[in-house]
Amino acid sequence: MSNTYKKIGKKIQRITMQHPFVVSFVAGCIYFAVVMSWMFTVRTSEIAKGNAAKYVGISAALIMVSSFATGFVLFTLIIRKLKIRIDSKSALILIPAAWVVSEYLRAVFFSIVSLGPTGRIGPYWSYGDVGYILGLTPLTYLGRLGGVYFLSFIAVFIIVLIIRTFRLRAYRFAIILLVAVSLLSALCWKLYSHANGRKISIAALSYRSVEYPLIQSNEARKLIERQGAQTPEVVVLPEYSGFYVKDSKNNDQLLQAFMKNHGLVIQSRREIQDSYNKNMLVFLAPNGQLLNEQQKWFTVPSGEYVPYVYQVLLAYAGQGQLLLDFRNQKSVLPGDRPETPYTFDGVSYGSLVCSGITSPEHYRALAANGAVVLTNSASLGSLGVSSFHHTQAQMMAQRYAIDTARPFIQSAKDAPAFIYDHNGKLLGKTTNGIIQTEVTANSKKTPYTLFGDWIVVMSSLIIVIVISRPLIFHKKKDNIKT
Repeated sequence: MSNTYKKIGKKIQRITMQHPFVVSFVAGCIYFAVVMSWMFTVRTSEIAKGNAAKYVGISAALIMVSSFATGFVLFTLIIRKLKIRIDSKSALILIPAAWVVSEYLRAVFFSIVSLGPTGRIGPYWSYGDVGYILGLTPLTYLGRLGGVYFLSFIAVFIIVLIIRTFRLRAYRFAIILLVAVSLLSALCWKLYSHANGRKISIAALSYRSVEYPLIQSNEARKLIERQGAQTPEVVVLPEYSGFYVKDSKNNDQLLQAFMKNHGLVIQSRREIQDSYNKNMLVFLAPNGQLLNEQQKWFTVPSGEYVPYVYQVLLAYAGQGQLLLDFRNQKSVLPGDRPETPYTFDGVSYGSLVCSGITSPEHYRALAANGAVVLTNSASLGSLGVSSFHHTQAQMMAQRYAIDTARPFIQSAKDAPAFIYDHNGKLLGKTTNGIIQTEVTANSKKTPYTLFGDWIVVMSSLIIVIVISRPLIFHKKKDNIKT
């Protein structure tokens, strides 16, 4: 039996050596087929109908998986260009650097593949980053130094260190490095363990969405009536909650009584402009007075616009009317600039709507611009995503709370509502109810909040220098000989 395993191992090794990029791509597809498995449950009936909806759904999942899998191919390409031996000490820096750059660029690549009329190009898709896995360990507080990409760097660093240790038996060196990393994480926790702001009583809701002509806010009304005599200072409502519209007067009055007519309401509402929808993030007084509104900046493919690749396919299939119907009913026109913090009663709130939770940079920017509490208003029923997606989104939210040292609150329809404190501790969660607790605002800024994804920049520079150095020195030698 052992000989059989050895033969299989040698065969795999031979195939890997002969076809490294193919093997990398296949491995990437397998990895992201698991990570993005929720994509196969997304409802695409918003774009197409019948069997066409199934084809669109499956192809969308395949495009997403294969696009992200190219990050593995890029990683292999960089490693081959660097010509690294895993036994060398430089591998402890170069291999993690290559991985971080490939993670960042695959996010940008997917934004290009999925681009549409209102899409954005950038690193807005951090699904599958290994930093989230390391975030489940005590080393999670290292994210305060450089966010999820820094955690990815450390995760790969540890993997390389373990492999190198067993090959060279350099146990003392490995122990020293691991202890140093652990102490650094402990320091990152200690420096921001105590928030410096005031305590705020805040509530978040989770309930199921209903179809028109039913009143959306009726479901929230049932929860408020059941909650009893609570008096939150801030209520975060889901995306398109249905409050403060023409048919919600009675429910609005109930919410007003729930808050004792004092405090802040954060939600989003739909507006129409030139056959397009606008998703407006709004900050309101309990009586419905508009205090501030901002147009959602980041829109997502299939949910809020049709990517160009599908526009071409549907046009060739003679389904142009579907595109027009989608634009009139579902397309969301983005704002001209990203959302900014809003200050109420001395507290600055950094809020995004739904898909904003996929991008670490958006919440980092809000914290950098002065937000001391972070929120998200979501509605995920129209996508039909699985609980696995909800778990990933919650991991991202916890990541933002820890990395920026800010409390994070999500309110959602057809998805969990949850509240994290500034250290990433879960204070409450519900899938059909109201959670209310006190959070402490925090204005302390972490290195990640101040400097963003500096680890990506540094890793890129290191890779460029190492790859170009032999070329530069070779040219110098040639000039000397000449």
